[in-house]
Amino acid sequence: MRALVVGASGHLGGELARLASAAGHDVVGTATTTATGWTAVDVTDRAAFLSLAASVRPHLIVNTAYRSDSWAICADGAANVALGASTVGARLVHVSSDAVHAGRPEPYADDDPPTPIYPYGAAKAAGETAVAAIDPAAVVVRTSLIVGDDRSKQVRLALALATGRRSGALFTDEIRCPIDATDLAAAILELAASDHAGTINVAGPEALTRADLGRLVARSHGLDPASVPACTTAEGGLGHRPGCIRLDSARAAGLLRTPLRPVAEALGPRSRHDEVMLAEPTIVERSEQVYVGRRESITMTEFARVADHLPGMFGWLGERGVAPAGAPFFRYRVIDMSAELVVEAGIPLSAPIEVVEPVFVDVLPAGRYATVTHVGHPDELMGVTASLLDWAQRRGLEWDRTPTPEGEVWGARLEVLRTDPAVEPDMHKWETTLLFKLAG
Repeated sequence: MRALVVGASGHLGGELARLASAAGHDVVGTATTTATGWTAVDVTDRAAFLSLAASVRPHLIVNTAYRSDSWAICADGAANVALGASTVGARLVHVSSDAVHAGRPEPYADDDPPTPIYPYGAAKAAGETAVAAIDPAAVVVRTSLIVGDDRSKQVRLALALATGRRSGALFTDEIRCPIDATDLAAAILELAASDHAGTINVAGPEALTRADLGRLVARSHGLDPASVPACTTAEGGLGHRPGCIRLDSARAAGLLRTPLRPVAEALGPRSRHDEVMLAEPTIVERSEQVYVGRRESITMTEFARVADHLPGMFGWLGERGVAPAGAPFFRYRVIDMSAELVVEAGIPLSAPIEVVEPVFVDVLPAGRYATVTHVGHPDELMGVTASLLDWAQRRGLEWDRTPTPEGEVWGARLEVLRTDPAVEPDMHKWETTLLFKLAG
C-alpha cells in the first residue's frame, strides 16, 4: 500500500509515517518546506495538491495538517485534500479536533454536531463539513490533546512552565481527554483498513484538566508536579473558551485492536528518544541509536558545510519512505578549536538501511549522558557548552573523551536540533539539546 501523510513533519504525522513504514507500506509525507525531508506542498493551493496526489497515486491519504490560527489550512486545505483523495480514488482519513464543540458536562458522542465557539473550532468544523460533502466514505477522526515524547506541544509546554523557561499557567477548569500520539496513529491506520465511514471519536479514556495533564508530564520527567503553575481560564484572561469537552470513544474502543491507554500509562516509562528538557543539566541513560550521517572536517567558520547536509539527507530518506526516528543532530567526533573539528550531521533511524558513500550509517553509543536544553540563538551554544562542562567538573564527572594529537576524540557529543526553522524562523526561539556522553 502507498500512503500519503499530509503534515508528516508534525508529531502525529511523524508517528503515522513511522508506523506505516514499519508495517511495510510505501510512505510519502508532506510538509510546508523540504527542510524536514518531506515533500513540500501547500494544502491551501488546490492545484498543487491535486498535482501531488496525481503523481503519488496513493491508496491512502491521512490529513493531519492544521494550524490553530489558519482557516485556510484547517478548512480550505481539508477540502483540497478531500478532493485530491476523491480524484485518485484513495481512502481518506481526516483528523479533526474536539475544538469543534462548545463544551458541556455530558460526553460528546461520535455523531454530535459541531458547536464551535472560537475561530479554530469553527475552522475545524468547516473542514469536517467539506470532507463529508466531497468524500462521504472518508473517516473523520475527532481527537483531543496529543501527548507522547518531546515532539508534543502539550509536553513541551508543561516542561517549559515547570522549569520556569516560559511564563504562564495551565488551566484548572478546562477538561479534555488526552491521547498518546502512537496510540492515535495506530488507531488511524486501523480505521483506514476498515470499512468505517463518517465521524468517530478517538481520544483517551480519562478526562483531565490541562493542569492535571501538566502535572503528569512533570512527574514523568522527574519534576515536582507542584512546579507546574495553574490558574482558571478567567484568571488567564484568554476570553471565552470551551470548558469541559469529554469525547466518548466507546465505539472506537469496540472497533479497534489498538488499546487507547490512559495518559498516565502512556506517559509512564519514557522512550529511548526522550530527553529531559530542564533549565539545569541532568544525567540520563540512553540506549544505542542508529543514525544516518554525513561527516566533514571543518574549522568553526565553516560549520555551514555540515548543516547544509541535513536538507539533502531528509530528502533522500523521504524519497525512500524512511521516517526519521527523532530530531536531527550534530555529532562532534574530534575537537581541536585551534585547528579542525570532525563533525557529523545525523538523523536517527529505527533500523539500519543501505546507503552509498559519502552517506554512512552508524550508532550512537548507549550510556550515561549529561544533558541540558537551551532555548535561544545558536550563537549562545558556546556559552551553554562551557557551563555544562563546568557543571560536570564541579561534580567530579568524567567525560567519554580521549586526548590525541589531532584533538579530543569524543565517544558522543551531540547538539540535538529540536526546532524546525520552517516552522519557527526566529532563531532566538530555537531549542537545542546538548547531550555529552560520560565515561564508564
